[in-house]
Amino acid sequence: MDSQEIIRMVQAGSPMNLIIHDLIEEHSLRATFMQRLYKEYKGDVPIKHREYDYNEGEKIDRKLVNDYRGYIVDTLNGYLFGNPIAYSIDKDQYDEDITSYEKSWDLLKMFVRRNSVADLDAETAKKASICGYGARLIYIDKEGRIRLMNVDPWECIFIKDPSVDEAQYALRYYPMEHYDENHVLTTTIHAEWYDDTTYQEFEENSDGIFVAVSEPKAHLIPGVPLLEFPNNEERLGDFEKVRDLIDSYDILVSDVQSELEEQRLAYLVFAGAEITKATLDDARKTGAFNMPDANDKVYYLVKTLSDNVIENQKTTLRENIHKFSKTVDMSDETFSGASQSGESRKWKLLAMENLATIKERKFSRSLRTQFKLIEDVWQERREPVLDSTVVWKFSRNLPIEITQEAQVLAMLNGHISHRTRLNLASFIEDADTEINQMLQEAETMIPPPLLTDEEEEVEDEPTE
Repeated sequence: MDSQEIIRMVQAGSPMNLIIHDLIEEHSLRATFMQRLYKEYKGDVPIKHREYDYNEGEKIDRKLVNDYRGYIVDTLNGYLFGNPIAYSIDKDQYDEDITSYEKSWDLLKMFVRRNSVADLDAETAKKASICGYGARLIYIDKEGRIRLMNVDPWECIFIKDPSVDEAQYALRYYPMEHYDENHVLTTTIHAEWYDDTTYQEFEENSDGIFVAVSEPKAHLIPGVPLLEFPNNEERLGDFEKVRDLIDSYDILVSDVQSELEEQRLAYLVFAGAEITKATLDDARKTGAFNMPDANDKVYYLVKTLSDNVIENQKTTLRENIHKFSKTVDMSDETFSGASQSGESRKWKLLAMENLATIKERKFSRSLRTQFKLIEDVWQERREPVLDSTVVWKFSRNLPIEITQEAQVLAMLNGHISHRTRLNLASFIEDADTEINQMLQEAETMIPPPLLTDEEEEVEDEPTE
């Protein structure tokens, strides 16, 4: 079923249990694949499950995991989210109403602190990087505060109207364990259906039918509160395209290691000589064999490995993994070497920067939807927050060359505004805060006014 068909069925009053059943059944393959990707990120990769047709112990079979999946995800997200997103209030929209601006700023800071938003953003981005999209739920807690929580993406289905590209409905489903009427522990699927005003809970019964276990309840969020954070338009994970290359690298390294260890157990070949157990025991003690016949020979039967072929293949696989995942090999001397300049590193980071820009745009779009809903709640509560005044700034997590940046800032002084100039500095999180601090420091450093001759004479007179 496509989104438009589902929307028509819901609006026509079709039974929700049938709609939910069909949605989950259709989504199950994608959900299973996303869980597979997440397990691979955590180290449960195909090489771990490789089996050969021989008895255990007959042949060495090393299963070495090269964590390129973790490297790709952690590098990309460390680059984009290693420095937390800086949230602030757009001061220009408040004109001269400083009081409302300060109250809004305090409200936002409390919201960010209460929800640990920096950690929340990083985890949302990580799941999106692994699975193709992340998910987040906005809810009102028991104390009436707006809260955010991450939701596993394989539990979420978003039904969007293609004409407006906004989620009209969302479904979250996950397994729940409970004891049935016979006191047997069973697992069933629990589902939560969200629209723009209410949510309703369903539970799968023993016949596989979803039964409503609650009436529709108001969720108090002026829109669908379950949000999607796509990694890209195609909802692809960051290592999804290079899984086969990574698996091939694991196989190659594992097989080479196994062969090297097999060589340690290489067989001794005795040509012409008849060796007894006593002879072998003496050889272990003396380190030598007594060979009476000059034609007798002793040598190891070993397999010759082509080091050049193996190393070339490893290099090719490693380079292709980085190239097609658009990540930089930080250990590569051509990138991290002392002779490399900051400008040359920027060019090597270009592919990763292009990818990060796409991820940033998608994340920002979801953040705009999130804060639109939150701002609407604040306005309903008569908080002094205007529409679309929450703004944010991404900053790349890279070593800072302060000397070069300081020179650029000095050159721009007097040519552009102070706020724009300070916003260019990677080591300044918020230009407005920095300007306020500079003004406060300037006020404390103002010298006292000069006194006239008469005022000096008055000050010099002794007091009674």
